[in-house]
Amino acid sequence: PRSRAATTAAPPRSRAATSLDRSMRALCASRARLSLALSVARCASMAAKRRVLVLHGKGGSGPSMKLRFQAIENALPEYDFAYATAPRAMGDSGGYEWWSLAPGERSFTATEYGDVERALDVLNAHRDVDAVWGHSQG
Repeated sequence: PRSRAATTAAPPRSRAATSLDRSMRALCASRARLSLALSVARCASMAAKRRVLVLHGKGGSGPSMKLRFQAIENALPEYDFAYATAPRAMGDSGGYEWWSLAPGERSFTATEYGDVERALDVLNAHRDVDAVWGHSQG
């Protein structure tokens, strides 16, 4: 006679086991949605570049500082650089200064800085930056 493979049916599951199984599936699905949402948020925050405001020194300008900063910009592509120009023109030199001093006065000994409010107005126009990188008077 031919032998038949024994087939056994799975024992019926209790209601508690079925309910637990549904709860575990729901929990896994919730965790997967949360994980996906966190991943999307992290990617979005990584995509936004940090902004750096660069300030030139006395006698310079925003465009001249940008030329000097090209190697730094190239080395830090994850940052977006903005360049401000000081508000005070320095005569025929073509340069600018952030504030004025009395003749013979040095910045480190000065007690008054002329037109500093105008310099602050320039800075206030760039409030959306994450960092400021200044050189000398800047």
